[in-house]
Amino acid sequence: MQISLEKIDTCDVRINVECSGIDVKKGYNKAYRKLFKQMKPAGFRKDGPVPKQLVKQLAGQELINEYATTEVLDLVYPAILKQEDIKAYRSGKVESSKIDENQETCSFTAVIPLDPVIELANYAENKDESRFEVKAVTDEDINKMADAIRESARTYKDLTTEALEKGDYAQLELENESGEKTSLNVLVGESAKYLDSEIIGLTPEAGKSAEISFPAEFKKEEWANKTLKVNIKVLNAARVIIPELSDEFVQNLKNQQHLQHFSSETVKEFLDKVRQHLEVVEKNNATDVYATKVLDDILAASSISIPEVLWKEVFDRRMKDIESMLSYQKQTFQQYLEEMKETEESYKANLKEEAVTEVKRALLVREIAKKEGLDVTQQSLYLAVQDIAMENQVSTQAVADRMSNPEMQAEVYYRAIYNTVMEFLRDKQLGK
Repeated sequence: MQISLEKIDTCDVRINVECSGIDVKKGYNKAYRKLFKQMKPAGFRKDGPVPKQLVKQLAGQELINEYATTEVLDLVYPAILKQEDIKAYRSGKVESSKIDENQETCSFTAVIPLDPVIELANYAENKDESRFEVKAVTDEDINKMADAIRESARTYKDLTTEALEKGDYAQLELENESGEKTSLNVLVGESAKYLDSEIIGLTPEAGKSAEISFPAEFKKEEWANKTLKVNIKVLNAARVIIPELSDEFVQNLKNQQHLQHFSSETVKEFLDKVRQHLEVVEKNNATDVYATKVLDDILAASSISIPEVLWKEVFDRRMKDIESMLSYQKQTFQQYLEEMKETEESYKANLKEEAVTEVKRALLVREIAKKEGLDVTQQSLYLAVQDIAMENQVSTQAVADRMSNPEMQAEVYYRAIYNTVMEFLRDKQLGK
C-alpha cells in the first residue's frame, strides 16, 4: 500500500492511497459475500461457496464495485492511521475513488479531520459589576405571564345563535351578484377589518347583503381592489373562552403537560411560582448576556483551530432548517435571498462564519470546564431539561422520555455544562 499525505490546515490532512492487490481482492470477496447473503438466491446455502458469476449477473458490476470500495476502505483505513500515526478526530471523508476488479487496483483520496487545537487565553479577573444587571420582576410582569398562561388554556365555544363580537373566529361565505362564491376564515376585529362593520352583530343563522371594498391583496384576484355588493353568510363561528384566574383553574394546570410546573392549590401560590419562574428567567438572561460577552472576549483572545467537518455539520443543519422553513412557506431560496437582500455567496459566507463561531464557542466552553474542573450536577441537568421543555411547550417528562436518544442526551448535557460555565465566568468576573 502506497500513501502520500498533504496537510490542508492545522486540523485537516488529505491522504492519497494506492491499495495493495491483496487488500483489493479481500474487499471484493467480502462484497460478493455480502451481496450474496442479501440476495438469497434459491438453491444455494448462505454459508456455502459464493457463486460470483450469479451475483454479478443479479447485482451488476457497478454495485459490486461500490460494495467492494466500501470494504477495501474499511479494511485499510485503520492501518493507514496506524502507519502514518494520524490521530483522527472523526472518520475521514472520501473525495474520490477508483477501483478495478480485473486489475485488482483501488485508489482513493480522503480528508481526515484531526483533533481541534485550542490555545486558551488567560482570563484574569476583571471585576466589572456594572455589566451584570438582573431586571427586577414587577407585578405587571407577573400579571402578564399569568394572563398568557390563562390564554394558553383557552377553549372554544361554537356559536349558534349568538351575534359575532370582536375576537370571535368565523368562517364566512361571500357571494357576488353573479353568483360567484368564496369562503373566508376571519378573526373578527383583526384579520379582515374591511368586513368588521358588516359582520359584527351578525348571527350564524342570519345573512346580509352589503357593499364591500376589497383590498388589493384579497385572495380572489377577480374581486381584489374592487367594491362589490355581496351576500354574507356565517357558515361557522366560535368564541374564545379564557378561564378566570381562580383556585380551580390553577389546580387544573396539573392536567396540562406544558404547564404542570405552575400547578398550585391557590391563586397566591400560583402567582408566587410565576414570580419565582420570572426571577430565574431574568437571572439566566442577565447571566447569559454578561457571560456571553466575557466568553466572546476570551474567544477573541484565544487561538482555536477546528477541522472542516465540525463547522460543516452546523452549516448543513442550518441549511436544512432553512429549506424546511421555505418549503413550508412555499418560497424558493432565491426569493428568500431577495427578501434578505443578499446574494447566495454572501449568505452562505455569513452562515459559515456563524457556524465556525458556534463550534469554537462550544469547544471553548468545554475547555474552560475541563481546566476549572467543572462538571454538571443533577440540578443543572434538570434545569436544562426544563429549558428545553419550555422552549418546545412540552412537559419536562416528555423531554425526559426522549433521553434515550443520543442527540437529546448531547443537547441536555451541553446546555447543562454551558450554563455551569456561564455562571462560573459571571462569578469569576464579579469576584465571587
